[in-house]
Amino acid sequence: MGRKRKWPVGITERTLTDGKKRFQLAFTFRGTPIRKLTELNVNAANAKYLSNLRAVILVEIADGTFQFGKYWPDSKEAQKYDRANSETKLISTLLTEQIAQFRKQKSIEPGTIDTYEINVNNQLIPAFGHLRLVDLTTRHIEEWVRHHSATVSSARTYLIPLKHVCRAAHRYGEIQKNPLADVDYKSLQPKDERIRDDSDSIDPFSMDEVVQIVNNAMPWSKNVIKANFFMGLRPSELICLKWTDIDFGAKTVTIQRAVDHRGVIKRTKTDSTRVIELIPPALSALLEQQKYNQGRSEFVLISRRGTPFPSYRNLHLHWGKVLANCKGIRYRSPYQMRHTFASQMLSNKEDIFWVAHMLGHKDIKTVQQHYYRWIPKPEGEFKTNTDWEKALNSAEKRTEFAHGKTTGIQVDEIITKIH
Repeated sequence: MGRKRKWPVGITERTLTDGKKRFQLAFTFRGTPIRKLTELNVNAANAKYLSNLRAVILVEIADGTFQFGKYWPDSKEAQKYDRANSETKLISTLLTEQIAQFRKQKSIEPGTIDTYEINVNNQLIPAFGHLRLVDLTTRHIEEWVRHHSATVSSARTYLIPLKHVCRAAHRYGEIQKNPLADVDYKSLQPKDERIRDDSDSIDPFSMDEVVQIVNNAMPWSKNVIKANFFMGLRPSELICLKWTDIDFGAKTVTIQRAVDHRGVIKRTKTDSTRVIELIPPALSALLEQQKYNQGRSEFVLISRRGTPFPSYRNLHLHWGKVLANCKGIRYRSPYQMRHTFASQMLSNKEDIFWVAHMLGHKDIKTVQQHYYRWIPKPEGEFKTNTDWEKALNSAEKRTEFAHGKTTGIQVDEIITKIH
């Protein structure tokens, strides 16, 4: 008899009662040896496939993310270990693990994950963290949304990490039903909110509030804050705006960079460059900032020490201090500078195409969707200002001439008269 072929570690041959040979996959889970017979025939290609699969499983076991239900949903191990996992772990633990998983995936912007983590700690864990996942019901979630002070749209944003947890648990067989799947958000949403879409997060400052914010800002930031109320840049774009981006002669600014929450400079959100107009308030504020800067930094926005703001988080902290010095102004994020620009421009009847360009939108659809409350409606009766009958007659005359027809005169007669 020939020597038995040696297969990769954890891969062995098994002979069935009918004489057929199949591969068996072996690994250890929580100190217990696991042997799973496969349907794969014995050959080199299948051995390589199972070896790679085993390597993935070992990594998941080490990370604490392994689930039998993912590979063997109907197995006794899935019923034993996966069910025990969901029954013993609290939602607070699962949410924390989900945030860690987001960071490992690297497919989500770090700043977005930071926001998810804040929402987990401030919203979800206080509300649901004490529950086991198997005990969470649709009623729990709907009651929380119904009594939450935020809008339904904001509540849905807060629930994103929990949605990932529930979806994965349901897919792997840890829970029989996803409690988020049947949440009736529409019935929880007041009528005045239903027509607002996602514009509920838009909460611009009034012009009086703008003046107070600028007056209470620090010397090193007040000019830039004032300028941005009249430029509408995203905070991530404002942080890495350089003096070389500004053409004071042409009164324009080139927007081509943005900074993420880690302080890493990259392309803008839409991955495109735009050149915007400097209107007088923004122009004068940037000229004042240039005097204050005195060449200390290549960046327009600087800290008290004259150095660039290191990250988006630092801007948030500074902005919070500025608003704390203002009387009677509710806290809103620095992103509201951009919303304030858009709402002020539109309510003062600036051209919507110009506003869209200033904001970096490729068309006016986004502006209409987000800022429709500030787009002025025609006063009085809705009626046309154009004499469309006259316009149609003119078009008909141009068309007749172009096709060799005029009112009683042929084109060749006209040419003869010209000559």
